[in-house]
Amino acid sequence: MISHRMERFSALMTEISQSLDFTQRMKITTLDELGRSADAFNKLLDKLQTNLKAIYDEAQQVGLKRIAGAVANGRSGVDRCCGAKRGFGQHGRHGGTDDGERQPRGRPDPANA
Repeated sequence: MISHRMERFSALMTEISQSLDFTQRMKITTLDELGRSADAFNKLLDKLQTNLKAIYDEAQQVGLKRIAGAVANGRSGVDRCCGAKRGFGQHGRHGGTDDGERQPRGRPDPANA
């Protein structure tokens, strides 16, 4: 009976180490040495699973912060780009032409003469 329980315990540890599925637990049926070992192993898995989830959640937050930063940087770059080009093509203020060239005020545009 002990050898059968030990084989199940060993098989479960092997399965978890290969699959990295930390949600599995050893069923505890007795409070002898093997039962206490299984309980300790289950508690280890609980802590491991909790810590891995915390690491995953933190990584998600860091990723979201990076994305938000990239969006903000992209937005400020677009604002700078668009702000620099606002003066061109506004005929009333700068005497611009349809092709974006600036003509000095007071001189007629040769294309329209």
